[in-house]
Amino acid sequence: MEAEGQWQISERGICWSMVFMVAWSIIILLYVKLWYSPQRIRKVLQKQGINGPKPSFPFGNISEMQQVNQLAPVSLEALDEWAYSLYPYFHTWRQRYGPAFMYSTGIKQHLYVEIPELIKWIGLNKSLDLGRPKHLIKTLKPLLGDGILMSNGLQWAFQRNLLAPELFQSKIKNWVDIMVESTMAIIKKWKSHITESEGGIAELVIDGDLKALTADVISKACFGTSYAQGNLIFAKLATMQAILAKPSVLFGFINLRFLPTKENKELWKLQKEVETMILKVIKDREAENQKSSTHGNQKDLLQIILEGAASATTDGGRKGIFGPRYNINQLILDICKNIYFAGSESTALAIIWTLLLLALHPDWQQRVRSEIMETYDIMLPHSFHDMDKLRNLKALTMVIQESLRLYGPSTMATREVLADEVKLGEHVLPKGINVWLFTLALHRDPDNWGPDAREFKPERFAGGVSAACKYPQAYIPFGLGNRICLGQNFALLEMKEALCLLLANFSFAVSPNYRHCPVDGLLLMPKYEIRWSMVFIVAWSIIILLYVKLWYSPQRIRKVLQKQGINGPKPSFPFGNISEMQQVNQLAPVSLEALDEWAYSLYPYFHTWRQRYGKVFMYSTGIKQHLYVEIPELVKWIGLNNSLDLGRPLHLSKTMKPLLGDGILMSNGLQWAFQRNLLAPEFFQSKIKNWVDIMVESTMAIIKKWESHVTESEGGIAELVIDGDVKALTEDVISKTCFGTSYAQGNLILAKLATKQAVLAKPSILFGFLNLSFLPTKENKELRKLQKEVETMILKVIKDREAENQKSSTHWNQKDLLQIILEGAASATTGSSGKGIFGPQYNINQLILDMCKNMYFAGSESTSLSITWTLLLLALHPDWQQRVRSEIMETYDIMLPHSFHHMDKLRNLKAVKSLRLYGPSTMATREVLADEVKLGEHVLPKGINVWLFTLALHRDPDNWGPDAREFKPERFAGGVSAACKYPQAYIPFGLGNRICLGQNFALLEMKEALCLLLANFSFAVSPNYRHCPVDGLLLMPKHGISERETCWSVVFIAAWSIIILLYVKLWYRPQRIRSVLQKQGINGPKPSFLFGNTSEMQQAHQTPPVSLEALDEWTSSLFPYFHTWRQRYGPVFLYSTGTRQHLYVGIPELIKWIGLNKSLDLGRASYLTKTLKPLLGNGILRSNGLQWAFQRNLLAPEFFQSKIKNWVDIMKESTTAIIKKWESHITESEGGIAELVIDGDMKALTADVISKACFGSTYAQGNLIFAKLATMQTALAKPSILFGFLDLRFLPTKENKEICKLQKDVETMILKVIKDREAENQKGSTHGNQRDLLQIILEGAASATTDSSGKGIFGPRYNINQLILDICKNVYFAGSESTSLTIIWTLLLLALHPDWQQRVRSEIMETYDNLLPHSFHDMDKLRQLKALTMVIQESLRLYGPAVTASREVLAEMKLGEHVLPKGINIWLFLPTLHRDPDNWGPDARMFEPERFVGGVSAACKYPQAYIPFGLGSRICLGQNFALLEIKEVLCLLLSKFSFAVSPNYRHCPVYRMLLMPKYGVRLLVSKVHKTRA
Repeated sequence: MEAEGQWQISERGICWSMVFMVAWSIIILLYVKLWYSPQRIRKVLQKQGINGPKPSFPFGNISEMQQVNQLAPVSLEALDEWAYSLYPYFHTWRQRYGPAFMYSTGIKQHLYVEIPELIKWIGLNKSLDLGRPKHLIKTLKPLLGDGILMSNGLQWAFQRNLLAPELFQSKIKNWVDIMVESTMAIIKKWKSHITESEGGIAELVIDGDLKALTADVISKACFGTSYAQGNLIFAKLATMQAILAKPSVLFGFINLRFLPTKENKELWKLQKEVETMILKVIKDREAENQKSSTHGNQKDLLQIILEGAASATTDGGRKGIFGPRYNINQLILDICKNIYFAGSESTALAIIWTLLLLALHPDWQQRVRSEIMETYDIMLPHSFHDMDKLRNLKALTMVIQESLRLYGPSTMATREVLADEVKLGEHVLPKGINVWLFTLALHRDPDNWGPDAREFKPERFAGGVSAACKYPQAYIPFGLGNRICLGQNFALLEMKEALCLLLANFSFAVSPNYRHCPVDGLLLMPKYEIRWSMVFIVAWSIIILLYVKLWYSPQRIRKVLQKQGINGPKPSFPFGNISEMQQVNQLAPVSLEALDEWAYSLYPYFHTWRQRYGKVFMYSTGIKQHLYVEIPELVKWIGLNNSLDLGRPLHLSKTMKPLLGDGILMSNGLQWAFQRNLLAPEFFQSKIKNWVDIMVESTMAIIKKWESHVTESEGGIAELVIDGDVKALTEDVISKTCFGTSYAQGNLILAKLATKQAVLAKPSILFGFLNLSFLPTKENKELRKLQKEVETMILKVIKDREAENQKSSTHWNQKDLLQIILEGAASATTGSSGKGIFGPQYNINQLILDMCKNMYFAGSESTSLSITWTLLLLALHPDWQQRVRSEIMETYDIMLPHSFHHMDKLRNLKAVKSLRLYGPSTMATREVLADEVKLGEHVLPKGINVWLFTLALHRDPDNWGPDAREFKPERFAGGVSAACKYPQAYIPFGLGNRICLGQNFALLEMKEALCLLLANFSFAVSPNYRHCPVDGLLLMPKHGISERETCWSVVFIAAWSIIILLYVKLWYRPQRIRSVLQKQGINGPKPSFLFGNTSEMQQAHQTPPVSLEALDEWTSSLFPYFHTWRQRYGPVFLYSTGTRQHLYVGIPELIKWIGLNKSLDLGRASYLTKTLKPLLGNGILRSNGLQWAFQRNLLAPEFFQSKIKNWVDIMKESTTAIIKKWESHITESEGGIAELVIDGDMKALTADVISKACFGSTYAQGNLIFAKLATMQTALAKPSILFGFLDLRFLPTKENKEICKLQKDVETMILKVIKDREAENQKGSTHGNQRDLLQIILEGAASATTDSSGKGIFGPRYNINQLILDICKNVYFAGSESTSLTIIWTLLLLALHPDWQQRVRSEIMETYDNLLPHSFHDMDKLRQLKALTMVIQESLRLYGPAVTASREVLAEMKLGEHVLPKGINIWLFLPTLHRDPDNWGPDARMFEPERFVGGVSAACKYPQAYIPFGLGSRICLGQNFALLEIKEVLCLLLSKFSFAVSPNYRHCPVYRMLLMPKYGVRLLVSKVHKTRA
């Protein structure tokens, strides 16, 4: 039950993972569809000089189209104007952008064309790459299905070929009688109306009757039915047409036909009814056909459709053009619906518009009538079969042509580019662009038709179309190119017949009740069409916005800086360098001995990066990009920049909003400039000297308090924490001087501001990672409460002042800073426009509040800290304390505190400058707010945050000298310029136009307070003092800051990280790889998203041949998709399996470069490594980089020729055991011939050899190991290995559980072999001959897992036993399996070619005589076996165990002329390379060992393409061992036995990681009878 529960949980996990994958696939698909593809199309056209209105996302230009749109005119006076008001946006854009422009409707991109030259090229294009727009096809599917009007490609071509012959002139003339009959019915009806009307004039609405006429003709001529029968069909088609005739057809924005709206339900119902009625017509015809043979006159269009449809849906038992699921009835229905619609509607409209024009122009009406009468005389309507007479009606022909020009039924000719691109003349149109030809505009173009283009002048066609205009190709009433209307001859004939009869019988005039308002029944826009899509669009807009904000913008900023040589630590997405900042961070020192070191431990990551990247570097905190600057030259340029384009970082402004609002410290632009201009004059020297008395008064209060403490303490020494008292001093001063209140009044305000400051002073301020102040956490609630309380208290101060102002006039001494703020605020919130600088919704009270909060905070906190740090430094340096005290006493004598109004005396106090070492502000920050800002030689992009770490600038030895970290006030004896090389790098009050406004005020207050305090007290550091400066927005003497973080940000970031990671992995990276290769001319099958070409690979897959007759054909059926693609795209092509991109290589030149590449940047495919991990681990076959190099260096020497010859006895011994076994079978069989399946014995042989030679164990010991490895190999050998689509090994399926169990069993057994060896080594029983491969592995492994650093190549967590296991598994697998398969295939080939078998056997006998098997140690004799060597080489060529050689590019590299991007997987298909006739000759597929008589170089043109053991630095280590073993085994077997193919053998090579015989190799084995010479 427990296991079952676990399985259920895992199943749920699988479901969630699949849901997530599907959701992400949809997101990526939407991104490509909604953003990437439209942008790509627009860029391609813009490069060709085609522009148009700028689209907005995601609506394109729809809003502009709706705004510009207007109703067509309704008066006959504006008859020539209506066309341009039908689609007025086209007219507007044409005037603005010319006759060819692009526009956008949602995600659809359109090209409007009115250039005759380009129209000509569209007409000349006969390919299937230009077709109907897909969005039109989908929208009109209920009406037209997949019929000829809306289909593309082979479907369209089939229908055209089927229908076109039936509409040739020779066929349609047979339908004249039907046309005459139907027209006569209308004539009778109209005559009846005229007879009944007064005065012989009837007012008729002719539309319905003429539609009935054409409907009757099409019903009888094409379908053998009457109009009465087809009446309902046409009525319902017309209703469907009216429903579908919405702007969405033209816009193609979003198709909501799937929604169950009332309109859609009606449409579905109509579709079903129409199809039911047409099906009845079809069924009736089929019934008639069954009853009797079809007569000649019955061979109408319906009969042709019925007979031809089957060939489209079935093709000799195959799929056919329309696919296997396409119903034959559906095809017939779709064709019929198109014929009904096109054959009736357009012809009727053409007749209607022609009669209207003739009614408007009675002269032409009379002229045409006269022509008809003269031509037919009294023979009407009986002589219409005379086609020559019909051709003589010149005037009628001209009228029809002119009518089609001005009022052609088709207002648009449309095409969509269906291929990757289509070249039309000089223009290249990208895939997906919709081309629109507005025929109404083309047919009214004065440049083509002359100044009278908008007038009805049929005489222009007297000489035909070519004489009527400059560019005949721009006259397209029936469409253009290969999609020109099939039924144009039929339509023209019907028009002429109907008009002849009607004009011969009636005279026409326009009714006064007629309202002229042409509309496009399929293309007009619906007023409320887009409302349903808003929710989706908003969501998608947010996704795109997040992409730009989280990925694109940060990357753009970094690239701009990197191009300027500015580097920094590499950020991770989406955390940037935060994790590194947190790891490096540490507490500041807490001892006075390290007094000069604390600054660098405050932000240790700055110190680390500065040492690594220099004094200017960039780093990232989440999506924020930062530039650290410590170069005085660049600091100078920042200071000199006085524009508003450098401001406060926006993320700081948002974070500090509760504390400082939009006050001067955190605002930017005009808001900041206004406040600066308002406040700056109040801090001029002339103003602040009036505040000296307040400063003295506040300081004296502190002095009295301290004197009280000193008096009460023992020994006259009091231990005081001075921070609070000094803060009280500065708070009292700012309250009285600026706001006219006492400290008692402002106490609560400042206390709450301090609490807010402590809450906000978190690392996240500098990190700027994620502002979660909107969350209802306890901390955020407290912050909001404090904000409300502070603002309430400040508002009370303001209200009190306003009340005082109302009661009495303000005295001059009352004109304090608060009064200035009150008077100036109104001009910021209201102006002449009523809006002001801060906007119309900004409350005047809020502005005053924000300014006051900034004054309270800046005027109190920073000054008190400066005084505090100065007193600390003087306490640490008593000599300087005494020197300053003496200076004060000398200057003021006994006049303290009464002479502080003497500013000149105060200016003499220049000795102490503590602001350099302990300035309250630790950072000066700026953000680039404009597109870019140039600072000296550097260009900074918008959004970059510039950080000047003042503590580092003020301690830089290059600027301040070697004693930069020491307290030496004398350096300032000559002022700042003499104290350092670069005075611009001394910025205690900030720099540039944002330098502190109150610096004069702060310096005056500091001097006043210090003078009084030093004159009254002596200071020393308490032994209880703990030195721990921290950044709490300002530099504070506080030991630590408690921190509480929220986990919500981690959850959000983790989720978003996964989304972006999937986007990069599933879309961006594959597309980048493909684009790099496509630019080099490498193409391949087009992949589908997520699945790549896997579906095509699976469809193409088939079982290899199983007959010996097809022996040379199996390679193309092993991987048939490679064969197909190679024929289609050449010997080098690109394909995709899911997210992985693969490069198939069959060019010897490129193979040579792959072989020559010795770097570690070409390795094994990483996804294969993961999949095969249970079987091969991190062994040499699947590892990369240093891990692979280590194993190669460890193992390679053990397979040198000098070593492997010592294993000949083992090979002989193992082979002899097989020989005895086979001899026993032969003895027991009848006739001395045994039928053996040799696979198992050969695998046992090679397994025994590898076990003994490399591991010192017997096959009996290793039997289970090999058996379990073989089972794992079978389980893992799935198509998914090559596909590399989705590795689901983590799922607890039955197969995966079995693999895990096998892996564990194999490793347990190999570990036992290892443990036994280690036990022997400890006992000291290892002899020289025991130094086998296992011993080498054991001794070498330790150096891979541990070194002097304790880490080693494989990392500190890699277990030494795991390394040994992985190496052993690889040796077991490679050393046994591939060798045994080579022997098996070679024996099969020799059995198939007895002449070569005998030749090799004779060679062996001649070479070794009767010394077999005792002389195998003689390697010279082994080398003399030329025939055997050739056979083995030929066997490896035709049936080498390795089917593919694969590489993955781990870093971008150049191979010959090709540059391969990182991540591409290279595949060499060995069976194709080894059978290439261009390399091996016309007999490449035949077994011809003599080709190798001169070696490989003589056997083929390109020896580098012969790679049975792999290529390059990763060539098989054990090839010498394998070849020796193959030769030894074959010599012994061939000397003992003769081989023939069993009649029961089934030839079926399959790929199971190696090339294997699916059903085993069955041979007839008999003994060889030798005779002594």
